[in-house]
Amino acid sequence: MRMSAKKCTYFVPDSTEWIVSMIGNGSSCLQYLQDLFVAMKNFYHPLNTGAFQEDLIKFVLKLAEQFVNRVHL
Repeated sequence: MRMSAKKCTYFVPDSTEWIVSMIGNGSSCLQYLQDLFVAMKNFYHPLNTGAFQEDLIKFVLKLAEQFVNRVHL
């Protein structure tokens, strides 16, 4: 039986807005966000270069932008 890999893409601004909106009210979102950053840390090592880095940078920048928009700084 052969299974094909299905590629799922998510729109970064929508994803980051959803993540930031989940922060607060006793949610465990911050713990999961911390786990995500720990997992992503290895991809920012200078020896790891590739096309994926642009997407990760875009994700982190949009996440910061959404957080600033939420707290109105």
